[in-house]
Amino acid sequence: MTASTSAAQTTQATQRLSIEAPAKFNVFLSVASPARADGYHDIASLVVPLTLHDTLTVETGLEQAEALCFGCTDPSLETPDNLVVKAANRFLAALEKTHPTLHAHPMTLHLTKRIPTQAGLGGGSTDAAATLIALNLLHGDPFSHADLLAIGAALGADVPCCLAGGLVWMEGLGERVTPVSLSPEAFEALSATPLLLVKPPSSMATAEAYALLDTKLNAKPDTARPFLRPPPFDPQHPPKVWPDWDSLLHNDFHNPVFAHLDDLRTLARVCAEVGLARYQLSGSGSAVVIFLDETQAEAQTTTLTHHLKQAVGHTFAQWFLCPVHPAP
Repeated sequence: MTASTSAAQTTQATQRLSIEAPAKFNVFLSVASPARADGYHDIASLVVPLTLHDTLTVETGLEQAEALCFGCTDPSLETPDNLVVKAANRFLAALEKTHPTLHAHPMTLHLTKRIPTQAGLGGGSTDAAATLIALNLLHGDPFSHADLLAIGAALGADVPCCLAGGLVWMEGLGERVTPVSLSPEAFEALSATPLLLVKPPSSMATAEAYALLDTKLNAKPDTARPFLRPPPFDPQHPPKVWPDWDSLLHNDFHNPVFAHLDDLRTLARVCAEVGLARYQLSGSGSAVVIFLDETQAEAQTTTLTHHLKQAVGHTFAQWFLCPVHPAP
């Protein structure tokens, strides 16, 4: 999360703060299936933030009738169920409970939405994390980072890793996060890889993706489940040289979700036709990250979009060139 340098106090009573909320890509994602007794699945994942981001702007001290106002560039997201609103309400409830002498400011939150929804990119979670960080800053840092992680974990599995920022190893339901510190050489190699993010017209609800995964794995009675794949490297002692991508990439959702969605099967076929062999579903989908050549990224993007338009007869998807987000 990055606080905007232009975010400044305008008067003693009024403050304005803008924070970038980056999308995330699950480089590695293993899911324990079937679900636990409580209905949830344990996961293990290596997560990297991307340059594609939403922007949350919070203003306090304005004259307004309500204590909390929320607006978004996508009006369909202006609902009480939006994770920005839920995160703000949880923050304020925690503030009232643990710091009764601190008075919450009336505030307006505005979200500039760029990350596609139902894409497996953590768009809602990263917005929730940005909300918690912004409100904590504007109220004088009443909560520690550990406190924010606890509040965030109750909002969603991806919120803690979004709060951690940077390259993160996450476990459990997502509440156990370990920041991964890379050498300058490894980070340079990671961030130099051009990534094309493709969000097809069809979407995938997280619950539906888990149901697909459970169905696939439960069809193999000889397979001992649940289990989690070991991490591709020790998160606490990462390699000094960034590993080959083929040794890192894995997503348990990839095959069942690709098999379920016609759009993704079309994308896979056209990628094969134009020679793009390395791609992976992000999270539970339906967004896909395609790995491009450093010297041919723009040409490869143009070729792929042209062939996809020919294949389906219309503009296929939302496209974003998304290198890795700078370290926090």
